[in-house]
Amino acid sequence: MLQEFALPATVTTNAHIAERYPELIEDVLRAGHEIAAESLTMDTLHYGGMDASVEIEYIDKSLKILRAFSEVNGWLSPAKSQSAQTLELLVQHNVRYCLDWAHDELPTTMHTPSGELLAIPHSVELSDRQIFSEYKHSEASYVQQIKDAFDQLYCESATYGGRLLTLPLSGFVSGLPYRIGALREALGYILKHPGVWPATGSAILQAWPPASA
Repeated sequence: MLQEFALPATVTTNAHIAERYPELIEDVLRAGHEIAAESLTMDTLHYGGMDASVEIEYIDKSLKILRAFSEVNGWLSPAKSQSAQTLELLVQHNVRYCLDWAHDELPTTMHTPSGELLAIPHSVELSDRQIFSEYKHSEASYVQQIKDAFDQLYCESATYGGRLLTLPLSGFVSGLPYRIGALREALGYILKHPGVWPATGSAILQAWPPASA
């Protein structure tokens, strides 16, 4: 469906998935999508007070495995959890943007002693898993929430400049046969508006900050 709309996606993946099923990563890249690292597994959590050597090992191994397939600029921590040193360690490993922060509709430059990286907003409220699995909302409600969020941000962009609408998707949630139509409707609604730019994390990174900033 993403190919149907010519939509490039940022696909977050655990490094061990890439090791076990390299053909999946190759398919993702062939389709024109981007890979972002999501640590080794969903069990390799980052947390306050963890041993720095353990966290370095998680980051180092993850990036080495995934960068054997493609350039990797982005990072999403399992459960979006971080230690106090996560951002600095990511900068030291040449990670240029992070998806752990569910904040407003614009990227934010994060400063560490080792340099900067961009925090790109990664929505929780519009996640298909959140809406369907946690809130138990209907497919029609999911579509309406996306449309309402888009309409508000699209209106604001006319006065304040571009805004980000991030739509976290899980294939096993919105990709189900009885839900894929809802996602198709929502994306079709967004893309019919002039000036909409479908972008990966790396594309946003390259475009930020805007020339007018």
